[in-house]
Amino acid sequence: MWWYSVKPVEDYVFLREPVTPSCAHEMVGTVVGEKQPDSRFWRWIAPVLPGRIYGGATDPPNLKVDFLVFGYRPRALLKHFGET
Repeated sequence: MWWYSVKPVEDYVFLREPVTPSCAHEMVGTVVGEKQPDSRFWRWIAPVLPGRIYGGATDPPNLKVDFLVFGYRPRALLKHFGET
């Protein structure tokens, strides 16, 4: 499985989006020792059929998809849209 993450940059928030979103479902990862998923880690998979077994495993394989990562500073965004 390929898990992705974005290297943190101070004061920036990052959004990720597959180039072809209609065929991609995002799965969020869980950090070892934590009970809740962590949105900083993700992978894309193809739509899955309920109860299907994939290659002897219950986890579906990754979907090979191009994606973009957008970064922005929330303070700058608020300042931009707050100006009239």
